[in-house]
Amino acid sequence: MLALPLARMRLGNEFAYREYERTAFDYDEFISYMEDRKDTLFVSDVFTMIDYGKYDVFRPGRPGQFDNFLQTDSVFIANSPVNKAISDRYGYGDPFEALCSGSEKVLLADGISPEVELTFLKEHGDRGYRLEEKDKAGGISLYAVK
Repeated sequence: MLALPLARMRLGNEFAYREYERTAFDYDEFISYMEDRKDTLFVSDVFTMIDYGKYDVFRPGRPGQFDNFLQTDSVFIANSPVNKAISDRYGYGDPFEALCSGSEKVLLADGISPEVELTFLKEHGDRGYRLEEKDKAGGISLYAVK
């Protein structure tokens, strides 16, 4: 119940504003891309993956398909035991520390509003951060934080 007000506070009417820009992501392509690159840590906001499984809730995901994937939004998700275990395995304390590392092996996966994460990083760290688009998978842009 708390997630909806938090989402509204974070994005306001961002979805309505960007509706014309949004396309349906090919999550299977994105997940396959991640699975082929287990040495890379993918960090995403919760809204990029919000429709994953929406129409296929009875087909479970493959074991380990999200072993290298973290979400940044919400205290509940970013600090969950699952997220913590993944970030620890890659040597980071949390998703934002991973993004701030400047490593080419940490990518921000965001198909909606990557500037939100960039603004957060600038407000809570080095103001010189910038995003460099590296690739696209399933319609989701992949950025290195420099």
